[in-house]
Amino acid sequence: MSSTRTSRTCSSSSAPTRTPASGSRSDCSATTPTNGKTASPRRRKTRASRAQMRRRRRFSVSALAAVLLTAAAAAGQPSDADPESHRALLQRYCVGCHNERLLTGGLALDTVDVGNVGGSADIWEKVAQKLRTRTMPPAGRPRPDAAAYDALADHLENALDAAWTANPNPGRPAVQRLNRAEYVNAIRDLLALEVDGRALLPADESGYGFDNIGDVLSVSPVLLERYILAAARISRWALGDPTLPPATALYKTSPLMLQDGRVSDNLPFGSRGGHAARHHFPLDADYILRVRLGPGRRGTHTLEIRLD
Repeated sequence: MSSTRTSRTCSSSSAPTRTPASGSRSDCSATTPTNGKTASPRRRKTRASRAQMRRRRRFSVSALAAVLLTAAAAAGQPSDADPESHRALLQRYCVGCHNERLLTGGLALDTVDVGNVGGSADIWEKVAQKLRTRTMPPAGRPRPDAAAYDALADHLENALDAAWTANPNPGRPAVQRLNRAEYVNAIRDLLALEVDGRALLPADESGYGFDNIGDVLSVSPVLLERYILAAARISRWALGDPTLPPATALYKTSPLMLQDGRVSDNLPFGSRGGHAARHHFPLDADYILRVRLGPGRRGTHTLEIRLD
């Protein structure tokens, strides 16, 4: 029966180690003999090297798989850099009918360049739509496969997007004019004049429930003439014209209007009956006010005329 004994050996080439239990530093390494033989530190180092090599091998395999997948994905995407294949496809399936001589559908593809899609964007936009919906070539005629359909459609759409991004064209903006209410407000803010817009300008057209949309507010010759007449009248009111002839303004009250209470917000509180009107006095002058009262009022009444 053999006894097993633990020995401690010291070597100048051995690095100092730290035991996990006590955390104390030792300059010698302890070895435990197995079956009478001593385990070598070189064997432990070999095992660590093998494990590190296996990890490196796994990482290399993963990186290679990622590269292969990326290359496969790139190969599956249509290439926009080779327009010759697109020209050949158009020449084979489309130009036979859509050429300058036949002009089938009013479309000629032999006079436009698929390498310069932005130069004929309106034509290629129609072609891309027909390709996506698979309506051209028509049924019963030779057709390309699905991959060729998608490759050409992708090329046209990408080229159209790039051309639009390089030269955006949102279109011509509509001329925005003031509607009648805005015109009256502008005159009041600029000239301190209260004008009757309904007497000066016709009603505005409305669209989508609004009457201030630029695309709806058109300017017809008749409306332009009304604007000129309104501007001439308003300018005389604002500047004054001593040569204006005397004029008469008549303001009527409906006979059906009750005169038992306050009839207008422009009249003071506590008033009863009467009439309120807004009038523009173009010049500093003497004005004559005449009031005509109707029958049916008995007793004594007090008549007040207020100018504000």
